[in-house]
Amino acid sequence: MKNKTIIFPLLFIFVMILIFIVYLVFFAYDTPNNIPSLNKEVILASHDYLPADLRTNARLLIDGKETFAAIFKHIQEAKNTILIHSFIWRDDKVGNMLAKQLLEAADRGVQIIIEKDKLGALHEKTEENKLSFFHKKAIPSLWIKQFFLEKLYAHPGKFGQKPEISYAGKLTAHPNITVSANQIKNDHSKYFIFDHKTLVLGSVNIEDKEVFFDAAGREYSDYMIELDGRNFVKQFLQELNGEHVTSNSEVEFVVNKFKPVRQFEVKSKILSLLRTAQNSVIIQNSYWGDKDVLQRLAETANRGVHVQIFLPQTANLQTDLNLKSMRWLLEHSAYKPQIYLHKKMLHAKLILVDNNYLLLGSSNLNSVSLEKMQETNVLIDLPGSAILPKLQKNLTKHRQQSQLIRKAEQLQYNSFLAFFENIFS
Repeated sequence: MKNKTIIFPLLFIFVMILIFIVYLVFFAYDTPNNIPSLNKEVILASHDYLPADLRTNARLLIDGKETFAAIFKHIQEAKNTILIHSFIWRDDKVGNMLAKQLLEAADRGVQIIIEKDKLGALHEKTEENKLSFFHKKAIPSLWIKQFFLEKLYAHPGKFGQKPEISYAGKLTAHPNITVSANQIKNDHSKYFIFDHKTLVLGSVNIEDKEVFFDAAGREYSDYMIELDGRNFVKQFLQELNGEHVTSNSEVEFVVNKFKPVRQFEVKSKILSLLRTAQNSVIIQNSYWGDKDVLQRLAETANRGVHVQIFLPQTANLQTDLNLKSMRWLLEHSAYKPQIYLHKKMLHAKLILVDNNYLLLGSSNLNSVSLEKMQETNVLIDLPGSAILPKLQKNLTKHRQQSQLIRKAEQLQYNSFLAFFENIFS
């Protein structure tokens, strides 16, 4: 009897500690209370904003090679300002190639602002070479999450595999470069602005695997949109700053943000697009799990809309939740969506509706992204633009390279991992 008296309090304490750890790991995506706002007025001030024609001033950038070729070109041609906003910036070849280009621009007198979320270090320190470009020291607030990620996913990679040359110290010390990288902002956005006139936005991170291969030998597939025109930049920054947005019938920026007031609009926009779809929906996304999106997709398919979904056969994170989500979708759709599993790591975040509307950006389709993270996306009215033919050609290639799943029983997953991934995502 005495033993039972001791065991039950100990068991209770153990359970409470376990619950606390699970909370820290999976739920601690608190709204940042004090996000510093860098002076983006330097981007807006003293410039005339001329009309921009989307049909001639928008370009789809496919994968990391095309994206970084465009980014490096813009850096080399920059005359006044560069603004970079990134979630992942790894201390590897690509990370240092970008830094070298920026240092050369800064030496020419270009004023550069870099905004980097410290939360991204969680993934920088648990994948690939496990080296963060800006965050060299251990981050105690991320230790528990880092431990669980390393245990859940045995990521290949050589710990501490340093690049031949690292420019991290030089970049942060340059007088023409302002770096904000010391706060966790829950900001998953990825975008570049050059000389007040060119915006590059999407889902490409700053790391080797976007250009070459990841540590597991997989190619990455991703997208960015390049918008050339001062009006696009002005409209985008107005949206981020909570100002009155200059209307544009061809482009709408769809964001999740905490400041100046909490505005989370990505999920509602996705649900609205799916509800209004008449003929076809094509989605490429790497991370799934949001129940409302899955439910709306099932309803969309059951209305007779042709739904095609592309996702990686094996993702770097939450593969089991992805497969569970797709199985649920097939089981709850009378008119079965076409599910394509690709051997590449499809890191893209893209929704194409009726070949008329394209939503592209940084948002995943899991609950963390849609409800707890700051994200930036662009919704484009496609008719007449050069984006659609290029995108359709790439989608055709992906269909040919993918495995088409026709039955829910084809999708097998680890229920235990899917459970924890669902809590996390």
